[in-house]
Amino acid sequence: MTEIILRSVDVPKVVTVIRNAIDKEISRLEKGTERSLERLKQFEDRYHVSSAEFAERFAAEDLVGKDLEYVEWMGEYRLFEQLAEELTLLKNVTYVAS
Repeated sequence: MTEIILRSVDVPKVVTVIRNAIDKEISRLEKGTERSLERLKQFEDRYHVSSAEFAERFAAEDLVGKDLEYVEWMGEYRLFEQLAEELTLLKNVTYVAS
């Protein structure tokens, strides 16, 4: 576990500012993952396969004439993975103030 130590003349205010910033980022990431999931569901419904399975099994040539959709789907899936990872990291932050 990584610890970050901040020193300040006004620890309570700094802790509040940091918590608020992290809370806002969590909210932004939650909205982003929701939008991304909605978009992924559209692809999944159209092709009857989960995004995870699609990313693992298919290549652009499997979607004949759909190369752009392949790129969009893969891009959206990678974006979702990144947002979800960042969201998990921030939700697992614990605060220890002295």
